[in-house]
Amino acid sequence: NSCCVVLGVSTLLLAVSAAVAGALFAAFRAMPADATYVVGNVLPSILLGAGFLPQMYEFISRRSVQGYSFGVTVGDLVGCSANIAVIFAPADVHAQEALKESAPFLAIIAMHIVLLALAVLIKCCCSA
Repeated sequence: NSCCVVLGVSTLLLAVSAAVAGALFAAFRAMPADATYVVGNVLPSILLGAGFLPQMYEFISRRSVQGYSFGVTVGDLVGCSANIAVIFAPADVHAQEALKESAPFLAIIAMHIVLLALAVLIKCCCSA
């Protein structure tokens, strides 16, 4: 019985996801280029950055970085840097277009820098 519920909910969520994807596809085709850039690049970059806020709140409210993985952060920074290098690597790349394309990775790097600075500050100043 619970298997049927899981199957039903999964099917419903799949249908909703497909409908949202179709609606976004239609919206992007109808939008002017400036709007597609904002909705497709700027907004996701802002949301990626906002995803770091709960971790920052935890650091500040607990005055602790317990459970934070510096290794995972370094891995993420290396991965984002590699993606940016690949975007800028082609000989015929236009810097402005490459910068636009690398915006999500730059947002992640910027937020990791803020997070690391906060973690180091808490580790140095607030540890017992």
